[in-house]
Amino acid sequence: MKRLIQITLVMAVALATVSANAQMPIKFGFKGGINSATVIGDDTDGLDGRNGIIGGLFANLKLAKGFSLQPELLYAQKGAKGPMTVEGIPVDATIQMDYIEIPVLLKYNLGGRGSLSPFLIGGVAFSTIKSSKTKASVVGLPLLTGESDNFNERSSDVGIVVGGGIDLSMGLIRISAELRFTAGTKAMWKDVDIDNLPDDEWVYADDTGKALDMKNSVVSVMVGFMF
Repeated sequence: MKRLIQITLVMAVALATVSANAQMPIKFGFKGGINSATVIGDDTDGLDGRNGIIGGLFANLKLAKGFSLQPELLYAQKGAKGPMTVEGIPVDATIQMDYIEIPVLLKYNLGGRGSLSPFLIGGVAFSTIKSSKTKASVVGLPLLTGESDNFNERSSDVGIVVGGGIDLSMGLIRISAELRFTAGTKAMWKDVDIDNLPDDEWVYADDTGKALDMKNSVVSVMVGFMF
């Protein structure tokens, strides 16, 4: 996580320097909203979406007419929920995967009438794990609930981002509403040594130690403010 934050700070300084030297306008803002997250892959039968939050800071550097570069630093809750079996006992489980995410996006304003301007975005999101847990309750006995760390999660992910929205200019402030889809390209879990497994952590692997096939898939709705 420290590495991603350092990269973000370097990018922010670099953008500010480029903007000052080239007299290109740069603006900063913050955004927040809701994630509707799930997982895709061969081992996701029965799993549904997990709702969570997403939010953070961003910068916007104008490149050419209609185009701008937009790096962001976000906190994003992902994962899924659904029925699982633990030592033969059916449970309702929620995979809680929380990330620090750095999307690097190209934004294209389509133009519009008056203060409204629709836009499209696309790019890549680099993520690192902040928290990885599974919460479960015994089916029919919701009071029997526990939470454990996940054992074999991958520490990072790379997502492809596409989306769009609309900007509303209000003097010096620009308000945006956007819808985006982020598809993870890396498997969420690593293979494990079946002979050396923990007793108190969740392991997402089959009986041979092969990691379960799951990838992040997230739809985000956010509102942002840019100054």
